[in-house]
Amino acid sequence: MKTTIKLIKADVPADQIVKDDRKIHSEQVEGVGTFYYKISRTATPDWVSRFFLDRLACGQKLKAASAAGVLIVTREYDGAQRTFAVTFGSGRYILRDDITEPRFGLRIALNSIQYDSLRSVDYNKMDGVPSIVRNQVSRLTGIEDFNIDTQVNLLKSITGTPPDERQEEIGSSMTGSDSLALNSSVTVNGILAKLDQLYRLYQSEAYKQHFAWVDNIEAIGDHALIGRLDQRLIEHINARQTENVWMAIPTIVDWAGIQYFKFSGRGGAEYVDISLDAVLQDKFEDRNDLRAVEFKTERVKSYDDNGTLLKEWSLYRCLYAEIRDGGSLYLLNDGSWYKIEENFYAEVERAYNSVTAAAIDFVGWWLVDRNGKERFELESDYNERLANSNEDFCDMDCEYIRPVPGQSKIEFCDVFTKAGQIIHVKRKGGSELLGHLLNQGRVSGELLLTEDFRRKLNEQLTENHYEDWHLPESNNDFRAGQYSIVFAVMSKEDADRPSMPFFSKVILRDTVKTLRGFGYQVYLNNIRKE
Repeated sequence: MKTTIKLIKADVPADQIVKDDRKIHSEQVEGVGTFYYKISRTATPDWVSRFFLDRLACGQKLKAASAAGVLIVTREYDGAQRTFAVTFGSGRYILRDDITEPRFGLRIALNSIQYDSLRSVDYNKMDGVPSIVRNQVSRLTGIEDFNIDTQVNLLKSITGTPPDERQEEIGSSMTGSDSLALNSSVTVNGILAKLDQLYRLYQSEAYKQHFAWVDNIEAIGDHALIGRLDQRLIEHINARQTENVWMAIPTIVDWAGIQYFKFSGRGGAEYVDISLDAVLQDKFEDRNDLRAVEFKTERVKSYDDNGTLLKEWSLYRCLYAEIRDGGSLYLLNDGSWYKIEENFYAEVERAYNSVTAAAIDFVGWWLVDRNGKERFELESDYNERLANSNEDFCDMDCEYIRPVPGQSKIEFCDVFTKAGQIIHVKRKGGSELLGHLLNQGRVSGELLLTEDFRRKLNEQLTENHYEDWHLPESNNDFRAGQYSIVFAVMSKEDADRPSMPFFSKVILRDTVKTLRGFGYQVYLNNIRKE
């Protein structure tokens, strides 16, 4: 039988755990806790007898079609009380929002599962488009087979099995996320001992032997700090300083079944996806006096093609942000704040600071009028102006090369110089845009090491009348150290190098390491407004 357990945050009052709903009833389970439920209509679910062993007087009122129950149990550890919620059916909807400890189940699972007996892993990709990835394998295996970049991915959930000798004690398998889903024979008679065992596992640090990288991003529980971070976030949003703030659905959803999204409230537009711009413009009517509580109470809802509500989330849970406070970097993800581990943060900052600006005279970018609004000029227009500013510059924007038949075409670069500078230009945006820029440079640099790519590039240079700029085609004659790769970002900053979101710096660090390993020189330049 699968049992799902959550740990209530320590500062949540007992009367704020269950929703205030007159359809919710309660019954005391003697010596255990309080069972809350909604009256059901069809067949009685099997957990009524298998878990509660017919000790519930309300058992015949619980039916599978809409059965919802949650057992609230309070225990004492080291003089402090902690409360657990054991949910059944759709019982999680009886609980109020945002009251459970983040990573409770994940930490138990990491402390319990055999490190090479994993079945499934969910993680957030933080280095580009905000996305949630679920990797499942056909046989039990180790974490290395799930293609997780432990530097830029936030582990959300893990499924696996404990060692054989501990399965009778703990359970045959488990999934740990914020909650713990446990395959176990535990019943109401043994639930107190089981909760005590799980709390000990939650406090253990045994996971650090094989999963120490999880602590690169530490969950924050200090409510004063959380309040301060929320306030800093809202200040950024109200000032529209949102380069490091974005929105996305925080959980894995069946996109094929979702027809549209709507914000809470009557009426309103329908959206195929959500965005921060849509929330600020349509939901909040471009106000600049927003409060954190508004993001926590207002919701986004998903519907199918029949107009049936599927799932809903608070707007706060859909926010992703990077906020600096007191010299540290904090990350908001899925409604929880995390701190980037200090040594990891310092190491990434050192790598970022090691990438200097190239000695190139970049022309400034322009603001242009598009549809009555001032916008950045198009990158293609800027690249053309940059190339025309120096006779030793060649415009390579939108000049595509197919590396091998059947593969997608790629751009070698945006501007190439006679001195061997390979310039990639991108307007500043969030992690997605900067990630694209860095990936473009890495792929181009790797392909340039091959004779066939250099031959095709020389053909392109000939077509543009730059025959005397040909690169050596033979590997015996080509030297990567004679070329430099320059990442140039059009921003509103008055600096030699652009600022970047933290996870873009992580990708920059790894990209620079790879390109320098090939032999190239690598630079990072800011392009100022003219």
